[in-house]
Amino acid sequence: FSPFTSRNSFFGLESRYGTLLGGNHDIPLRTLGRKITYFEDTIGDFRSTTMGVDERLDQILLYKLPRFDSGLGGQLSYRLDQGDWTDPTAATADAFSGILTFAPGDFLVGVGYQSTASGNFNPEPDEAVSEGVFRAVGQFDNGSFGLSALYQGIENYGGADGLAAMTLGLEAMFMPSPRWRFKGSYYGTDPNTDLDDNSYAQFALGVDHPMDAVTFYLQYAIMMNDENQRNGLGNNDWGASVYPSESGKSASGLSLGFWWDF
Repeated sequence: FSPFTSRNSFFGLESRYGTLLGGNHDIPLRTLGRKITYFEDTIGDFRSTTMGVDERLDQILLYKLPRFDSGLGGQLSYRLDQGDWTDPTAATADAFSGILTFAPGDFLVGVGYQSTASGNFNPEPDEAVSEGVFRAVGQFDNGSFGLSALYQGIENYGGADGLAAMTLGLEAMFMPSPRWRFKGSYYGTDPNTDLDDNSYAQFALGVDHPMDAVTFYLQYAIMMNDENQRNGLGNNDWGASVYPSESGKSASGLSLGFWWDF
């Protein structure tokens, strides 16, 4: 799968009992977040605030529930142990992720959990602990108006025992005509709940102009940092990143472009 590691690339089987995939793929926790955002893969993408947990991993096995008329859905994934299998004393370095969603009509609610074994952070036993990430989302979208919310909590971030982090976010969309879509978002993150003045928040505004297969867009985003924080925009795989010159300052960007659906 190495020639295609920048995108989802996999082999799979599908039946009435669901779908089983193997290869390089978004973890379910990432998929859950993609379902409720209006700024996917652009400068306003909320992944600048979720501390790197929205991952695409290789050597992954993933199962998707079949489609139910009730709107129930779900995914479960396992990443094979990335540790030294020849060393019986090495810490386990696998990962699990799962989500459960319910989407009746114009509504969607979902929860997800990701567990990353300690060996992914330090191969030495007892030098790290497993990281856990819980995420809950909700959305109403009738095509003309949309409102989304996200909560994320992390325990033992990066394998550090007791290090907790939290993210809260809201997004809104208004489409007064088929040719114009306006949107905005706000996400705030406390990357260490035991420290003061180290939080950051991202605010984004955008307008889309769909024209058949091509959509033009204009976006503005700003990352606002507390006194002891220096987070930047673009901490994900959509493009280049920009950081403030020093702690406590803001980073901002303007993006103009288009995407082509084919």
